[in-house]
Amino acid sequence: MYAVLDIESSGGKRGQEKIIEIAIFRFNGREVVDQLISLVNTDGAIHPYVQKLTGITPNMLRRAPKFHELAKRIIQITDGAVLVGHNVAFDYRMLEQEFASLGYEYRRETLDTIKLTQKLIPGLKSYGLENISRELNIYNPQRHRAAGDARVTLELFKILLEKDQQKDILSSAKPLNLDITRHHDAGKLARLLDLVQPEAGVFYLRDANGKILKTGFAKNLFSELNNIFLLDFALKDQVVDIQTELTGNDLISKLKLYTQSLANPVELQVDALYMSSWQVVWKNGKFILKDSDNLLPESVVAFEKRHKANVLLRKLMKFPKPDTHKAAVYLVKKIMYPGENFLLKLPGRSLDETAVIAIENYTALGYGYYRLHHELQRFEAFRKTLTPLPDDAFVIGQLITWMHKYPKSVAPLPGSDQTLAAGETQSLEQLTTED
Repeated sequence: MYAVLDIESSGGKRGQEKIIEIAIFRFNGREVVDQLISLVNTDGAIHPYVQKLTGITPNMLRRAPKFHELAKRIIQITDGAVLVGHNVAFDYRMLEQEFASLGYEYRRETLDTIKLTQKLIPGLKSYGLENISRELNIYNPQRHRAAGDARVTLELFKILLEKDQQKDILSSAKPLNLDITRHHDAGKLARLLDLVQPEAGVFYLRDANGKILKTGFAKNLFSELNNIFLLDFALKDQVVDIQTELTGNDLISKLKLYTQSLANPVELQVDALYMSSWQVVWKNGKFILKDSDNLLPESVVAFEKRHKANVLLRKLMKFPKPDTHKAAVYLVKKIMYPGENFLLKLPGRSLDETAVIAIENYTALGYGYYRLHHELQRFEAFRKTLTPLPDDAFVIGQLITWMHKYPKSVAPLPGSDQTLAAGETQSLEQLTTED
């Protein structure tokens, strides 16, 4: 659980500032489950610079609650949560300072989105919240106000959660349900599953130390986890917390888990079920079909079903043999992709959201989500929010399989002057027929 917050202060000497506005969004990794937004009556002066920057005046605070009136609510909404903020050290210091004046020691763990953004989205011009919102196309209708800046921080945090392939952020959040070990198994499972939605996504089962015991994906997370607990009694006894991430579709679920397993192979071990077995490899000047649970270095594309690999092999025989492995991969993409630059549009995590996978120069850039059409049209900004994907045999096979099953999901890449070739689109339909 996370508490994404932003605080506006009165300004002045360090240690003497007062909170004049606070916004906190309690976020479970999927949605906001609680929120607090309030001006705060300080009974003191506000620095002129702060008034000009925020628009908050002493007159606006006269009828606002004082901090001691909000203190209990702040404790409740941040209980058991990691505080997330942009330069969170400032927000945390302000809370510690205000609570100390009431004789209360306030302690929470924190995450700073500045450091996380520097790590996960390198190369931005600057890492101030205003510049990040501009470069990543995050709309902020209330700049330099607690609610507006906290919402931008929340949207940024959602992007960072997707980009965090090693799941360092997930590991920082304490399990929510440590007390459930005191309950009867039936009650424990009911409380665990009560947090899970019956939608498409990935799951991480953790023990009391936060270690990931098992991960997987499902079209219906609730049903899948319920079945796991019914069949695996040993795992059921160890699980203390469930973390889920909605994806909206199976393709991104598979690619997400696969990519995370490459980044963190020790903790995130993906079952063989999620790996491709039938691989078309380029070796000794010819294409060969091999069955292997692990990706082979010479593999150019991998499929879950043998007949798909056989169909591709028959197509490859009609073309001149490539000279190198790189040329072999390029040939497969040229035959099977609908063009050099395109998008795959997929169901999003909610009805008003669309998921996309971007392919540029025959290379998978990554996946992301958008709600408004203009977000996608500003593609250079949208590109920075994409979660990278490895452009290897597994990913190529998954993309081809999806395109052949759902040819209407293919769309032009914004800004690209290339149209999808009718002949290549037809080959996708032909493959579906041959399947």
